[in-house]
Amino acid sequence: MCENRVTNSSQWAYLWTEERDRWVLLKVKGDDLTSTTDCVIYDIVDNVMKVIEDDDLGFAIKQEMQNAGSPIMLKSQLKSTENRYEKLIDEMQAAGCTIEEINTALKRLSDRL
Repeated sequence: MCENRVTNSSQWAYLWTEERDRWVLLKVKGDDLTSTTDCVIYDIVDNVMKVIEDDDLGFAIKQEMQNAGSPIMLKSQLKSTENRYEKLIDEMQAAGCTIEEINTALKRLSDRL
């Protein structure tokens, strides 16, 4: 048994606090955007899922994320979001914007989602 196993959802709080802009609940089956059932925790920056082996802990974390306002998204919405980010970055780079200006714009865009 692993002694460092995380069993308290508060230890995952970065998902809905300081890293909130990068983590969403991605609906992998169905289209009910009011329930975390059939959702995975997904990083929209690196396009990876967070795997939590303990089902009860995973459920608690998803509930915390939903309660904190983390969006529940369909795969089709995620694709659209990726395209918005890519388009914004390309346009801002072409306009000669600094990395700081691009990061600020990306933050504002993610706040709207």
